[in-house]
Amino acid sequence: MSFQSFVPIGMCIAVLAALPAAAQQRSEQTGSVASTQSREESPRFSGIYLGVGGGFADFENAESTGQASFLIGIRRQEKNGLVYGVEGLAGAAGDADGEPFLDLFDGFASIMGKVGYTPDNRVLFYGGIGYGSVQTETDEGEDNSFGGAAFEGGVEYMFLPFMGARASAQYYAVGDDRDATVGTVSVFFSF
Repeated sequence: MSFQSFVPIGMCIAVLAALPAAAQQRSEQTGSVASTQSREESPRFSGIYLGVGGGFADFENAESTGQASFLIGIRRQEKNGLVYGVEGLAGAAGDADGEPFLDLFDGFASIMGKVGYTPDNRVLFYGGIGYGSVQTETDEGEDNSFGGAAFEGGVEYMFLPFMGARASAQYYAVGDDRDATVGTVSVFFSF
């Protein structure tokens, strides 16, 4: 496992460990103008959202390559800043030269439960864990799929009440020397 593999796992653990204290601290704040205003605003991290993204995909037995992905999810934001939900993601990666029998990683997909915290109703720090898969194609045209645990960590920023951007890193622990690290910058719309 490379250093890049530990980044999303570490981000996920850090976010999940800090959430209870951050939510408690926020619920104890009173009298602050910024705190009062953000509580009165409609929650920006609630509802259905979908988006597109691009970035890199680093597969264990192949070179890094570009990737494009699509995401859809649903989440709920509580008044204390806690955000939780479920998200599905599917992506396609470009050609990557790897071991002699494996010359193309077709893509990746995941379904994850996510938990995060927003201190001001504009920025969200989150982590996720769930199931992920990596799809490959061999030189002979044979398709293979490897599944296992998936971890994610990231940050989102809402430019408008219905539109935001995010940077995230995912780690797919699918075993059999097929693990993958995926970094993505996405734009999404909330409904």
